[in-house]
Amino acid sequence: MGKSPEVDILLFQRETLKWTIEQQERLPDGIRQSDARSILLEFKYTESVDKSIRG
Repeated sequence: MGKSPEVDILLFQRETLKWTIEQQERLPDGIRQSDARSILLEFKYTESVDKSIRG
């Protein structure tokens, strides 16, 4: 990855009993099936490939 991400943490909160169809279409797998009202996702960025090693 050339650039670091612009967002480290995402907070999903819904005010209704279920996600709407429009929301479900944009949510990642595992989140759209959750019944939780608040979901916190944290992104950890690391570069695990040493650029000096060629294969």
